[in-house]
Amino acid sequence: MSSADVDGWVGTPYRFLGLDIDIIVPGHGALSVKKDLAEQREYLLVFDRRATELCVENTDTKLAATQLKEMIPKRSYGNR
Repeated sequence: MSSADVDGWVGTPYRFLGLDIDIIVPGHGALSVKKDLAEQREYLLVFDRRATELCVENTDTKLAATQLKEMIPKRSYGNR
């Protein structure tokens, strides 16, 4: 995520949510539905906001990463 285009990732699900589709075949992982995209979008927004806050408060990136892992919602596919 450190070099991710969060704005792009957050915007992409919105385009799919507006389509008349029932099942999404992602490049990785299990088949998805629109609810999964909405949850992923929310996760990315929370991740980005919390990471930004922690980096502003703290220059120790390892500490910030540890704190971030404790703050963000757990995901079914894990947190790498």
